[in-house]
Amino acid sequence: MDDDRGGEAAVAAGAVAGIAGLVAFLFLHDAWIAPIWFIAPVGAVMATIGGAAVGAAYVELAPRLPPRPWTWGAIAALWAGVLLPAVSIAQVR
Repeated sequence: MDDDRGGEAAVAAGAVAGIAGLVAFLFLHDAWIAPIWFIAPVGAVMATIGGAAVGAAYVELAPRLPPRPWTWGAIAALWAGVLLPAVSIAQVR
């Protein structure tokens, strides 16, 4: 993105998405396993930083992605490749 505001917006959106993911995780963990609300303060910091990093990475990655309609497929394939080792190890366990 050539416009710096677009980059700032992507970083802010990533940070908000990180917090939303943390809240969803805490509620689901509370409902299905056990309450772990004590991790919320540290988790909020980590989710904000991690989400902002993903937003910044997307700003750098977006111009290099193939043109639409393959953009979202490329992102999904990238994430699937990143998560494949962790999911495989979790299934073995």
